[in-house]
Amino acid sequence: MINQSLRPAALTGATPTATISDPRIRRWYADLMADRRLVCEHDGARWIVAVDGRRLADEHAFEAAVHSAYAMTRALSALDRARAA
Repeated sequence: MINQSLRPAALTGATPTATISDPRIRRWYADLMADRRLVCEHDGARWIVAVDGRRLADEHAFEAAVHSAYAMTRALSALDRARAA
């Protein structure tokens, strides 16, 4: 069931990409958004970031949520590589 209190970032009127200062994270964000793999939602108090349907971050600040999701994505990729080796 979809939680109606969550709204995609595009509907909140915010321009979140302007706040991402690290160029590596901005590129990661842009690539995943272009591939429709990343979803950012705001519930009125917190930003929720999901990648490939997996909720990876839940923070008060947009940039903190994106940074957390980026770190989690890198950590999960490292674990996958370690398991494959």
